[in-house]
Amino acid sequence: MNKDQVTHRLASGRLRLMLLGTAALVLTLLLNSVLCRRCERPASISVAAPASPMTNEAQRVLRVSTFNIHRAIGSDGRRDLGRVAALLSHDDIVGLQESLGSSWHGRFDQAKALAREQRWWLFAPAALHNLVSGCTGNTLLSRYPIIAYQRLELVQRDAELGTGRMRRNALMATIDVAGTHVKLFVTHLDTRAIKTRQLEQVITQFTRHEHAV
Repeated sequence: MNKDQVTHRLASGRLRLMLLGTAALVLTLLLNSVLCRRCERPASISVAAPASPMTNEAQRVLRVSTFNIHRAIGSDGRRDLGRVAALLSHDDIVGLQESLGSSWHGRFDQAKALAREQRWWLFAPAALHNLVSGCTGNTLLSRYPIIAYQRLELVQRDAELGTGRMRRNALMATIDVAGTHVKLFVTHLDTRAIKTRQLEQVITQFTRHEHAV
């Protein structure tokens, strides 16, 4: 085998590797897109629909909380979803930021895991899809039925304020609270100047509803 033949074989090998790598990348992006879209759908995790927390007319306190769980990683560097669940155990409706959705192996489906205690749940991926770690986004947990939902893409670029760090959205849902329809908003604004425009988007939607949180 002469030098030209060796060079040709090496070039052919590199080309095949590049084609395989490109095909694997495209497949990864398609798979993540499908997985992330699937986990946006509202669902009840329990066999029966969650019971209403309001058991009589006198009980009118609705416990609502919001929590950036940072993928369930605490200040000690440990990922522990159980600690998050314990903090939320007494709340009726919870908005979470930076929670992980499903990945190909299902390891980090945090919205679904936290919803096991008779809750309805929604997950709206906002960050870039990642095959290994899963999709990151906003989550809504509710003991009351979720009857409608919408995912609002927030502006990422502005001529005056520049570009945001990553994709952002607002998760909007209608919840039936003892016969009253309440609009819930869960969002995570950018840390850069573009957050001003994003906040304007959310406020515009918020003010359209009589009962909104």
